[in-house]
Amino acid sequence: MTLEEKISLIENIYVETAKITEVMADIEEAILVGRASNYASQPICTLVMGLSGVGKTSLREHFEKKYPRSVHRDEEKEQSVVPILSTTLTDDKNSKAAPGKMLRDLGDALKGSKGNRAELGDRFTNQIISAKTQAIFIDEFQHAFEGGTEARMGNAVNWIKTLINQTKRPVVLFGMPWCTEILDRSSELQNRFDNIHYLDEYDVEVDSFADWLKLLEKIEQQLPFEKASNLANDEFALRLLVLTGGNISRLMKKLIKPAARRAAMSGEECIGLHQLLAAAKKHLSVPEEYNPLSNSIPIDDLKMTHFLTKSEFERFKNKNPNRNYKSMGNGDSLADVFRGK
Repeated sequence: MTLEEKISLIENIYVETAKITEVMADIEEAILVGRASNYASQPICTLVMGLSGVGKTSLREHFEKKYPRSVHRDEEKEQSVVPILSTTLTDDKNSKAAPGKMLRDLGDALKGSKGNRAELGDRFTNQIISAKTQAIFIDEFQHAFEGGTEARMGNAVNWIKTLINQTKRPVVLFGMPWCTEILDRSSELQNRFDNIHYLDEYDVEVDSFADWLKLLEKIEQQLPFEKASNLANDEFALRLLVLTGGNISRLMKKLIKPAARRAAMSGEECIGLHQLLAAAKKHLSVPEEYNPLSNSIPIDDLKMTHFLTKSEFERFKNKNPNRNYKSMGNGDSLADVFRGK
């Protein structure tokens, strides 16, 4: 295997946890029912919630790859085919921002302009049909209502109901755990979301730690090395859990993938502890002397902590009162947490 092939395998590691499998099955069912009914009935809609880094983006990207865009050509013109319209809402309080952004992502010739909100919605519905769109994915959905007035909250409820009613396509919302606030405002909107999922960070709880071990085993199986890196060793797995706060993005993007790349580039047979320590120092700002992965730190001294931004902490600290949450500002680092500051 060439170095480029190894790097490609590392970058394409995708771990499908039991919860992710459940979410994917619900979305696939909704897409299938929509096609089979020719979009004549109320679509099956899904809400996927979780803090940053728990797998929402990877899940969305998985469907984008499985249902890629294409171009259909006939005698008269070319037509873009967009099986999955995937869009991300910006924090824009303008009432036309969301439909305009979705039109642009769909490839609207007018770039999402020209018209009031209702006219943009009608144009979007027509283009969804011509683009043969099978589902609509909306990321960062909390931006549709977060920090808004009562009127803005009401507008968000009406907008998503209208979107579902007009397009008849399954809508999948991805957002932060407080997205349930928008459903709580309308029983009609609640009834449209048959599937509500919460993706959580891992913890030292028995079931959660068992799932963490399974996750590490699956990662290990996809690494392009001759020897095992022993990521799922019970003690080392606990150290990884403490270092990353049980966050998948932090584990993969900041630790495993950069360490694996360096191991591959050095021609080594597995990921070594020195590569993981170096990755943590570079990407997580945790020097070795405070790193839970370091054997110089007794395992009994480790403390499980979930790291939240200040805004997340204020809205999320009561979600699970048995867990240890730490609010971190822009100037704070994981090293500060691990050295007791």
